Amino acid sequence: MPGLDVVIPAGGQMNADFARVTGTAFKPLVKFDNKTVLRTTIEALRGSPRINRIIVVGAKEVIEHSDASLATVVLPEKGSGPKNIMAGIEQLLAMDLPPDRVLIVTSDLPFLTPASVERFLDLCEHDIDFNVPLIEKPDFEEAFPGA
Repeated sequence: MPGLDVVIPAGGQMNADFARVTGTAFKPLVKFDNKTVLRTTIEALRGSPRINRIIVVGAKEVIEHSDASLATVVLPEKGSGPKNIMAGIEQLLAMDLPPDRVLIVTSDLPFLTPASVERFLDLCEHDIDFNVPLIEKPDFEEAFPGA
């Protein structure tokens, strides 16, 4: 599989109660182990040699956060997840080298690692349009007891 470009839709806000507990209204800015989920996501992607450009599409607070500077390009959110994804893809298509394949990665994956990115890419079928990771509940509970 040739290198992939990535779109990270990072828009939307959490409810007030959850925001009070986490200290932010934005999922990508929630901290785990003193790092935002956005930073964890981008670092995991950058840890894969198969990842090229990373586009983050998010709320003003997200794209102005210092961790967003780890992305190739940041764009303001467009009002919904699908619109954010399309804005990221349109940005990639407008760049000098159009993408061959695009990976969509959500911004709420605090346990994403370079190894898990590589594993997913290894499992992807190359001759179909979409690959979606599905994890069965027992497998998730085994990996993350009590979650």
